[in-house]
Amino acid sequence: MDAKNLKKLRADMSERIWRKANELGLVNETCKPVTDGVTDIDKYLKSSPRIMWVLKEPWDDIDENGITCGGGWDMSELFEKDNAWKNKTWQPIIYVTYGIIKRCLWKDMDWIRDDTGMADVLKNIAYINVSKMPGYTQSDSEKIRLAYTNWRDILLEQIKMYDPQIIIFGYTFELFKNDLVGINAEPIYRDDGVIHVYEKDGMKLLDVYHPNQRKISRELYVDSIIKQCL
Repeated sequence: MDAKNLKKLRADMSERIWRKANELGLVNETCKPVTDGVTDIDKYLKSSPRIMWVLKEPWDDIDENGITCGGGWDMSELFEKDNAWKNKTWQPIIYVTYGIIKRCLWKDMDWIRDDTGMADVLKNIAYINVSKMPGYTQSDSEKIRLAYTNWRDILLEQIKMYDPQIIIFGYTFELFKNDLVGINAEPIYRDDGVIHVYEKDGMKLLDVYHPNQRKISRELYVDSIIKQCL
């Protein structure tokens, strides 16, 4: 995979997301798409393995008057910030990705607050959301299903374009299952209530809870993913 070509494809994909959002009638003065993908193409291509995270939707703020006015930015802008490690959703992503890259488990890692440089691994991953439009409240399942229908072609193209070796689905796998492995496919590994693992053309697909979940301990969440990726 050529870095120069992938950078161009990423730029083209961002433009395509904007066009699609306009075609769907989703763009207005107070709402614009949020593009996503890879923050640092060179780091991503050098990563072993190449990791993609798939979450539901990007979040934006509601202003002081209760008006939703968001989007128009790229996920990489947030990953570049020095305080990205403070995001509660991204903290488990950082621990998991760091553990996979450094080949270590939860007990062997520092706390992110003590080593904020761990957050640099966010620049190594591909990160995409099912919905390319900003959300403002808790993600509604029917809304996300509609988003998958709207963005399906782009989502599948992003997976193909970035060619990850591991995809970690944060409570989003059900949407992709039929397209990627078939609705009746059985996992090659399962730990019910923790993780299911599928395989597609040598690529591992991990069906896990959302990173900001509260159903299992963070240590179990992090280690269950890492162990399937080493």
